[in-house]
Amino acid sequence: MTSSKSNKLNMRMITRTIPSWHQSLIDAFRNPHDLAKFLKIDPLNHGFNSAPDGDFPMLIPREFANKMEKGNPKDPLLLQVMPGIRESDTKDAMLQTQLEKPQPL
Repeated sequence: MTSSKSNKLNMRMITRTIPSWHQSLIDAFRNPHDLAKFLKIDPLNHGFNSAPDGDFPMLIPREFANKMEKGNPKDPLLLQVMPGIRESDTKDAMLQTQLEKPQPL
């Protein structure tokens, strides 16, 4: 009987499915380059920073990306998550303290 219980336990462990939210995180976009490629957008022509090894961390579930209009660089959902080229410019206001007066561009 112990052997039978052990086999049933092993069978349950093998057939366990991954929860949908785990799978969503596994399949998520983790860099702007892959998201732009999925959406069929040329990021450089539209002012996006899509370096695959860029400093912009992202985690965009495919379910969210599927709601974006492919080929539309002005899609409102895309604009919320895709970094612009200026966001990677370290000479911008990111380095200025709150007490410094921002320099005009």
